[in-house]
Amino acid sequence: MNTPISFDNLKSVCPAVFATKPSDKVSDKYSFVPTVEVIENFQKEGWDVFSAQQRGHGSYGRHMVRLRNGDMPQVGDSLIEAIITNSHDGSAKLNISSGLFRLVCSNGLVVPQGVFESIQVLHKNIEFQDVKVITEQISETLPLIQGSMS
Repeated sequence: MNTPISFDNLKSVCPAVFATKPSDKVSDKYSFVPTVEVIENFQKEGWDVFSAQQRGHGSYGRHMVRLRNGDMPQVGDSLIEAIITNSHDGSAKLNISSGLFRLVCSNGLVVPQGVFESIQVLHKNIEFQDVKVITEQISETLPLIQGSMS
């Protein structure tokens, strides 16, 4: 997909992104990290959602969101992306990674050429401020990588 996905479309494809609380099945030790807030933090840094998917239905399942920054051009046949994987039912850690992904199909399918940064965080004793620092760090690092590859 070559255009960003609106929040309305994202809600229909990936409702778990918009969860406001964790599943009732997790313990009180679980730290809830709302995916929509992670996305909004990336958006403040110039990133937009370009694809998303969710396993299963509902508000808590594992989901993945791919973001791109329109200011960063393709590097050959590759794209620089940030990827957020999360769940709100305890089935997945919060994972924020970035890398260079090569286009392999006209429908937008990509494969990793290299992962530059990948941070996995257990949903335990985490504050959203910690997540905000991670997203800012990735947003600052990727343009440097893009510049070195041009």
